[in-house]
Amino acid sequence: MVELVLGSQGASELVGRASRDSQRDCNEWPMRKLISGAAAAVRDWRRRADASTRAQFHAFRDGLAFRRSARAWDDANRRAWMLERLRGQARFAVQQFDFWRDRFHAAGIRQPDRLRPEELCALPPLERDDLPPLFAEAQAKAGSMPAKIVRTGGSTGVPAEILKGPLELGWSESAPAFFRAQLGLPRTPRTAFVWGHHLDPITRATRRERLDDFLFQQLWVDIFRIDEESLRSADRVLERFAPELIIAYASSLDAMAAAVNPDGRQRRPYPTRAIITGAEKLLPAYRERISRTFAAPVYEQYGGRDVGLLAHQLDPAGGPLTVDWAQMYLEPEREEVEAPILLTKLHADAMPVFRYRVGDLARFPEGSRPGAAALTLREVIGREMNMLWRPDGSRVSGIFFAHLFKDFPLREFQVRQDESFDVTVLLVPREEFSDAHERALETTLSENLAGCSLTIRRVNEVPRGANRKLHPVIAPARLPGSTTR
Repeated sequence: MVELVLGSQGASELVGRASRDSQRDCNEWPMRKLISGAAAAVRDWRRRADASTRAQFHAFRDGLAFRRSARAWDDANRRAWMLERLRGQARFAVQQFDFWRDRFHAAGIRQPDRLRPEELCALPPLERDDLPPLFAEAQAKAGSMPAKIVRTGGSTGVPAEILKGPLELGWSESAPAFFRAQLGLPRTPRTAFVWGHHLDPITRATRRERLDDFLFQQLWVDIFRIDEESLRSADRVLERFAPELIIAYASSLDAMAAAVNPDGRQRRPYPTRAIITGAEKLLPAYRERISRTFAAPVYEQYGGRDVGLLAHQLDPAGGPLTVDWAQMYLEPEREEVEAPILLTKLHADAMPVFRYRVGDLARFPEGSRPGAAALTLREVIGREMNMLWRPDGSRVSGIFFAHLFKDFPLREFQVRQDESFDVTVLLVPREEFSDAHERALETTLSENLAGCSLTIRRVNEVPRGANRKLHPVIAPARLPGSTTR
């Protein structure tokens, strides 16, 4: 087992121990791959044999097999299959849940088993504030079902509780497995997690956790506090560990890239196959710096604890995200290219969810409309709350700032707006950042934030949220005098 905890007392000792262990692991790699394969086979056998995990395991296998068989389907066949699943979910929800029976009735939907996409629009979006009574009813009806309570990290400001049954858990589990297979990754790749988390530190202290890390070739790099020494130490450990795959917070890996490759010339020899970023938006500047620093291509994935993997990239240059249509019915809330995401789960056996507002904005393909399933997303922009208001009621998308700041020598940035329309911009500059750069930024920002008071401050670090995610743009959902949501 290899373990690295950065930023706490004794960090150098831990780094040294991890370096020695990871060097030994690297030398034993061929044997470890055999061990990992055998361990995966044993784990599968145990999950089939255990009554508490058998149903989820079979759902995982079914989901993986279906995704493989349906990979070559055209869009018409995919949408027809999704519509049948949607109708099955509607029939189940209305028959079993008072919550949904009342909602469907109020929306005028009398035949859920014949639900049409245009009828779906009559259902109001499901807000996080609506979840507690639905969750309580789902718990009461779960009985002996081996269901799991999933709590979100609260990045929208409103943590949510979702009950997931074995069917949903299994299909959700098969989504990242299929995604990684499409990238050419083996089932148990040698994986490093470059993470930041509110649980400080990640200790992997139990025997079971340590055994799993050994058997499945996992390294945890917990970047809770980011500083140059810790980032360079992490780089040395990762080079010795030689991962095939890195799974990372986008901003954490970007910070490491900036520390170990400040001039863009020190390309790292790891990972050997792929980098997958999640948990926060992969900004254009992040992608550019990470691609310039690390050996493998970078792919963005999008999802959450409450909903699973929703979409992922298959093009390392960026490009659209493929929606996980086998698991989710994704639609725009408005008939606009840039709109809030609504989702309906297609395998929710414990707690059905229809038109759930996840709180994120996306750029949908041309012609997308409410009620109709989207199979791709041009881009996930970020939190719906991450849009700034102008006094006239118009808004500025948070992605504007990402595209603006990527052309300036900055490590990080954060844009904050308060309820009086005042905007504060925090900049973590690189050495070459000058007063001329700041004046140019101020001019462009003032032009685009007409009527807002603007303050620019240079800082050493942008504060993270409680869940250690970097929120580049923070703004109120509504402002006094603004028109609509």
